[in-house]
Amino acid sequence: HPHHTATLASMVGGGIQGRPGEVTLAHGGVLFMDEAPEFQRQVIDALRQPLESRTITINRSQGNYMYPANFICILAANPCPCGYYHDPHRECICSETMVKNYQQRLSGPIMDRIDLHIPVERPTLEQLLDNSTSTMTSESMRQQVMLATALQQKRYENLEFNSNGAVPHKAISELCHITDKAWSVLGNIFDHFHLSGRAFDRILKVARTIADLEGNPQVEPHHISEAMLFRTGK
Repeated sequence: HPHHTATLASMVGGGIQGRPGEVTLAHGGVLFMDEAPEFQRQVIDALRQPLESRTITINRSQGNYMYPANFICILAANPCPCGYYHDPHRECICSETMVKNYQQRLSGPIMDRIDLHIPVERPTLEQLLDNSTSTMTSESMRQQVMLATALQQKRYENLEFNSNGAVPHKAISELCHITDKAWSVLGNIFDHFHLSGRAFDRILKVARTIADLEGNPQVEPHHISEAMLFRTGK
């Protein structure tokens, strides 16, 4: 959980000794970056390599250092500098230019590597006081995740990877059991939104995971649609 004043070296590693940074310390866990647009642009963009290759390379005059950096990346951000853009109850004091510049601090290539874009709305008083709205307990969530994990481990048994997120591009169509109708839906989405190849793969992997959480052996059209909704955040 690095502070938004973190330097590039503290994030990816560096120094004379080529010491590992936050992305390596988060290996096997979670890297949570609160107030993400407040980080230096170069610090955010430095996440491109580890989010793609799951490693980080530090180049120094005396040699190159490669460290593991396989982590879950969570970026939290306000919609604008004042935090009230499109808030139904508080007036935003930012200009449209300020809002645009603020949101563009998270570049397209970085956002393309983030699988789930989740808008968080202000809760009502009733929601804060009512504990009965949740239909799933932490224990039931845990059991569901364990089931999905077991399905993935069985599916990729004796392979070099054991999770949907690690499936290489060439193996997706063979291993993820995607129905013809689901392929058709994804094709329409790809053409309409002009997706990158990376986004195409990631939607498939998220859809496969949604299906696993349901215990469904196949990826159906509604899994593709839900994965796309998570990606657009709408």
